[in-house]
Amino acid sequence: MSTKCAKCGKNMDAAPYSKAHNALVCPSCGYLLRMETLTRGEERASRPEVPLPQGMTISSGEGVLILRARWFERGYLILALFTLLFDGALALWYTSLLGLDAVGVNYYSLSPVIHLVASVILTWYTLACLFDTSVISISTERIVVRHRPFPWFGGMSLPAHQLDQLWSERQEKVAGEPLYHVRGQLRNGRTFNFLYGLHNPSQALYIEQEIEHFLGIVDRPVPGAM
Repeated sequence: MSTKCAKCGKNMDAAPYSKAHNALVCPSCGYLLRMETLTRGEERASRPEVPLPQGMTISSGEGVLILRARWFERGYLILALFTLLFDGALALWYTSLLGLDAVGVNYYSLSPVIHLVASVILTWYTLACLFDTSVISISTERIVVRHRPFPWFGGMSLPAHQLDQLWSERQEKVAGEPLYHVRGQLRNGRTFNFLYGLHNPSQALYIEQEIEHFLGIVDRPVPGAM
């Protein structure tokens, strides 16, 4: 019986073998069919496919899969209003110093320096929430996560063959809506945050699904996973 690519449907009987990944590489789309899935006689766990969620896009070409997830939520408009008021109040404070002498300026300008630092961090975070997109690039060689156009914590880069499993988790919050995270495990057993703080559970599940699908990773049950 011939072997078909689960991503593009092309025949993989003559597909090249990657020793680093222990998988057949689809010559058409770069999908990895791991040998363990063949020996088990299963390609994926019997879980319904997650459709493309709102706020996400997917593209592929030349053996690279690219997922994009926008950060923007309506609730961030309240954060933007608060940031605008905070920065405005701080600007008025420093404007009021224009009529003081040198001694007065030195004294009063040093007083709110901690507020100035907080203003810079808050403004940067607000801009990231309003305009950032998490860009995940996956190839048979490497997985890269970046947040653009305003860089933020959580970026990463790792060899694709080191990734053993992905799963999605729900985090309950004391106040407000829950958050959803994509967690990962390497072949050496170490676990890590792959993508953190999503507001839409479908985005977490879709990212998990598409990366495992592209890399030929068998979806296994994980305690605490959605």
